[in-house]
Amino acid sequence: MKKSTSVLFLSLMISMSLTTCVQAHPRYHNPHYHAHYHSSSSYYLVGTDYRQQRHDFSNCKSHYMIEDITIYYYSNGQRRVYSNYSIYNSNGELLVSDCRFAKHIEYNKKHYFLINKDKGYKIIDDKGNIKTTRVYSYMSDISEKIIIPIKYDKIEQLGKGLYLTKLNGYFGIVNNKNEILVKNQCDKIKKFYDTYLLKKSGKYGLADINGNLILDINNEKIKKLGEYILVKKEKTYNILNSQGELLTNKEFKKVKLKRNVLFGQN
Repeated sequence: MKKSTSVLFLSLMISMSLTTCVQAHPRYHNPHYHAHYHSSSSYYLVGTDYRQQRHDFSNCKSHYMIEDITIYYYSNGQRRVYSNYSIYNSNGELLVSDCRFAKHIEYNKKHYFLINKDKGYKIIDDKGNIKTTRVYSYMSDISEKIIIPIKYDKIEQLGKGLYLTKLNGYFGIVNNKNEILVKNQCDKIKKFYDTYLLKKSGKYGLADINGNLILDINNEKIKKLGEYILVKKEKTYNILNSQGELLTNKEFKKVKLKRNVLFGQN
């Protein structure tokens, strides 16, 4: 597959990999107390507190985050806490502000950040420039060591080291080395014993447990029969085991299963 350095690659893991340290620029404010009645209940707002806290990225010493914390106190003893994050470089220069979530990513010795801002996820570089062409409403959990191009509309883990991708409404399979095993041309891909069933325009194919294509998508039907897989093409059947391996070179017009024994009729 032709690689392009212009395509940003992303490790998608929606969890904060941060450690809190001593605040570099502390700015704690005394609470502001005032009464504000909550129209739909009997309690009301009595005070507001503003705080800041610094967070260092566990995998980066060149950038850090400042968390702006707003705490609302109510007359019934409850409080509500809201946080926004801003990313700075080591010189104190602001890259982006007002993020609901931020995570540092290093790829090819360059720094990127996965952020949640303006009701969606996006990627920025270490200059604050947006690198994604779309704003994503969700990004799946994927190990930080996995490298997947951000061009896909959707990514889901399919198996060990395999990922189901969706692009322009069609499904495909890539591995954790970003090698395209099945192109994004399938209407449907699903687990099928120890294989993956591929469907495109009413035709069927198979990929093995590693995502490699073992049957082209040109068969009339692929179905289960006990522990076996039957493949129908041009009105005859081939018999495969659950791993997608051909059991016989013969083709049959009919296949029956009795007491876990296959009977083929020519």
